[in-house]
Amino acid sequence: MTIIADLAATALAVALFGLCVLPAGWLAGRRLDLPGGTASWTLLLGVALVPLGYFLLAHWLSPAVAWAGLAAASGVALAGLARGAERQALTEALAGLKNRRLLWGAVLWTGTAWLLIADLPFGDGLSLSGVLIDYAKHVSVTDAISRTGIPPVNPSFRPGSDQPLFYYYFWFLLCSLPDQLGGGLVTAKHAVFAGTLWAGLVLVAALRVTAELLPPSRLSPADATAIAAALLLVTGLDLLPFLAIHRYAALAGPVPGPLPDLEWWNEQVTAWTAAVLWVPHHVGALAVCLAGFRLAERGGVLALGLAGAAFASA
Repeated sequence: MTIIADLAATALAVALFGLCVLPAGWLAGRRLDLPGGTASWTLLLGVALVPLGYFLLAHWLSPAVAWAGLAAASGVALAGLARGAERQALTEALAGLKNRRLLWGAVLWTGTAWLLIADLPFGDGLSLSGVLIDYAKHVSVTDAISRTGIPPVNPSFRPGSDQPLFYYYFWFLLCSLPDQLGGGLVTAKHAVFAGTLWAGLVLVAALRVTAELLPPSRLSPADATAIAAALLLVTGLDLLPFLAIHRYAALAGPVPGPLPDLEWWNEQVTAWTAAVLWVPHHVGALAVCLAGFRLAERGGVLALGLAGAAFASA
């Protein structure tokens, strides 16, 4: 597959991921007056609700029923947008996305993250990203869900017969949805790549709803979120011991090669950028748990139910 075709398949998977997640989040968010931006809550609630809902319907009934539920959520959301009040709410949500710092940050994140995880042509072969060490598992679990349903068959262990997968797969279930919906145009790899791109946005959405807890100041919650998101990029001092290790190791003999990651020179303390790229499922779980805490603070049957769904999905 050429790099253009690979990029196109990932872009399609990104769109399908949003199509599967956002309608349910929109419907849930419209039932509550939640501070923190409609767009942020739409994304967080979608990621919180869809894994649990799909799991319960697919496990106890069938995947077809689960897909019918997703289609129904999309249909109800579209029907609601035909009403004036819903269109006004959507207009306000889109207006909230016009913060230039956050918008350009989302664009830069999406492009940079894709370059950091994609297979890029180099000479006669491909240059593979270091994070693909973990993506072998990410992709195999996602593919297993797409092929074998809920609960998936273990893709890595088969002692003569299929074994159920005893592993958390909240995020990989989400990635499986665009894989299934995209048919031959999207593979599990492209769906997992798309999930990683969305994971960065989910983390920023969690920052946005958490920014509402800050005391009043001259900074708006959106501007505070932009600053917080930029602070997530602060890292790099690992470069100093990394270079020192290789410099003095070279005095004792040939160095076999650089460490695959700057953070591997000692006990790993992962930077946020690396965390999203390496383990988007953990970052996504953290984000929906933060959303769950905000919902639990609000109280009320619906908010507490949504908080429980967030914790269950995570």
